[in-house]
Amino acid sequence: MKEIIGQTQTDRRGLGSTTAKWWSKTEGKEKRDMVIDEIRNKEDSARVPKAVQQPQQGQWIKWDNAMQISLTWNDIWHMASLRISFLIRSVYDLLPSNANLVRWGKKDDPTCPLCQGRQTTKHVLSSCKVALSQG
Repeated sequence: MKEIIGQTQTDRRGLGSTTAKWWSKTEGKEKRDMVIDEIRNKEDSARVPKAVQQPQQGQWIKWDNAMQISLTWNDIWHMASLRISFLIRSVYDLLPSNANLVRWGKKDDPTCPLCQGRQTTKHVLSSCKVALSQG
């Protein structure tokens, strides 16, 4: 199909910066590698939408906008274990917020008791207007 359509530009590299490998001009191992690469690319492109639908598993997609913190192994080694646990659980949205408790079947109401909004981990840690105004 690519031989019929031709070479298309799909990323930020300039036009003509890549060389096209044509199916009809390859043979043997190179042809098998082209098939494997094509299937791998198709599976990778299908994996991202599936990961986005799964809240905890899809967190790696959202890390592009995460604040960069320089931690050394020595810093991590000297942290309290409960602090490390809190940090990891907050990154993967596994803290017991009302929204998570509803999802886990432990509670019926996902609203915040302060502002009546949906109480997610992000809401609790950084966006509840009432909690932020009261300090």
